[in-house]
Amino acid sequence: MAGVSLYNVTKIYDSNITAVEDFTLSIADGEFMVIVGPSGCGKTTILRIIAGLEEPTAGDVRIGDAPVNNVAPKDRDVAMVFQNYALYPHMTVRRNMAFALKMRKVPRPQIEDRVRQVAALLDIEDLLERKPAALSGGQRQRVALGRAIVRNPKVFLFDEPLSNVDAAMRLAMRTELKTLRRRLSAASVYVTHDQAEAMTLADRICVLRAGRIQQVAEPMEIYDRPANRFVAGFFGTPPMNFLPGRLRIDGPSPVFLVGAEQIPLSPQWASALADHNNSELVLGIRPEDLSLAPADAAHAGAISASVAAVEPLGSRTDLHLTAAAGHKLTAALEPHARPTPKQTLKILLNTKKAHLFQPTPTAKNLTIKIP
Repeated sequence: MAGVSLYNVTKIYDSNITAVEDFTLSIADGEFMVIVGPSGCGKTTILRIIAGLEEPTAGDVRIGDAPVNNVAPKDRDVAMVFQNYALYPHMTVRRNMAFALKMRKVPRPQIEDRVRQVAALLDIEDLLERKPAALSGGQRQRVALGRAIVRNPKVFLFDEPLSNVDAAMRLAMRTELKTLRRRLSAASVYVTHDQAEAMTLADRICVLRAGRIQQVAEPMEIYDRPANRFVAGFFGTPPMNFLPGRLRIDGPSPVFLVGAEQIPLSPQWASALADHNNSELVLGIRPEDLSLAPADAAHAGAISASVAAVEPLGSRTDLHLTAAAGHKLTAALEPHARPTPKQTLKILLNTKKAHLFQPTPTAKNLTIKIP
């Protein structure tokens, strides 16, 4: 088998639109890499460049040690799973799965044996004589996966394969893919705009924005130590809270000023952030790192906020707040918390889990290297 490497890949379309810029990424043999980002960020373009369906304007693509820029798609030994299934409507499931092997002139007994094995793996043995029109969306997606797996390619490419199934089926298929991916020995590249899919499936995640890589790391590294404000805001449900304010360091412990309120920060941040004293920054903190201050106790650093809405979700309660300075916040609280709308509360921030960002979305996380 083989990995995939892209070096300084750029794609500029005829309309002078840059879809991908200076993209460098290596996917190891057997690794499941998820490329994630908003619609239009260049994810599918990268996939099509690997497959040979798009030619890069600049840069090199390798599968294993071999350059493939000038290799035809049919000779790259990659299998692609599309979001619209792309099954042949006039063929049965069996013939859809066998088609690529038949074109390679694989002996018929080997084709039948391979189709049977993969059908058993995906639990679609009872569907082999049906045509796509007689299948549900989830069943069609299993067949599309089977058609790719049966080829035993060097590289698997997945183009948002779960986007056309309903929420319940998407969750079930995500679980099945997670189990299945451990049986795929080839390198896999999976693109999605769904951060939950990325977190669930990936060995590593590549976060893309406007054609440029923002961060490449393991899922929990992305979540806990986002490289910039864009990455921080893309991952998490509800998303990370952002509070604009000013950093002040005039003693052993820095403070973050939000309007008239002060949020004490860890003393160990003082030296690391010395160059940003009195700078306008953005404090980021996840909803699960906010809590209610007990009403009968004084808490330094708690900020005032009024309740805009309460969302009981069973496993937690989401509290939508408006801070005294006017900023919107969301707190993810224990399930039986029931503040009332318009109630004013004191909110504690677990600043050990906070981040400080420079104001622009792609400026670096200033606290990412602080232990």
